[in-house]
Amino acid sequence: MRKLTKAGLQKKTRGADFRKRYTLNFKLSVLNLHSQLESEGRGMVPDPQATAARKYNISHTLVCKWAQVEKKLRDAMKSSKAHLEKYKHAMKASNSKTARSMCLTKGRVAFPECEVELKEDFDIKRKVGLRVASRYLRLKMKCLVKDK
Repeated sequence: MRKLTKAGLQKKTRGADFRKRYTLNFKLSVLNLHSQLESEGRGMVPDPQATAARKYNISHTLVCKWAQVEKKLRDAMKSSKAHLEKYKHAMKASNSKTARSMCLTKGRVAFPECEVELKEDFDIKRKVGLRVASRYLRLKMKCLVKDK
């Protein structure tokens, strides 16, 4: 239970309730604006980090931290896109060797259409930044198989 203030309201404490996760696309869009303000506004914009932070309604320290690891963030974006593109064709052709190696079961895939649909649902949820548990995947697969 959370602590209460003298007025009887819940106290706002720092911790998991306060923190927010930001997607890779969001971080890179903030960094793009920051670099644009730095290059264009030499002398015109006094603090590009603070300006970018105000526009996206985040703390300026986050912009500073992300600017320090900008190369790693850009590399991570390239590698994730390359990984998705690499296996896109394999998920379509359910009888390919790569698709069989990526599937949850060994050997032939019993419900290839359902597995592709489950993978698309998984990708959508992850792009938004939601966690996807194995229990959810099992239940979703069962529902997809029943519907087909």
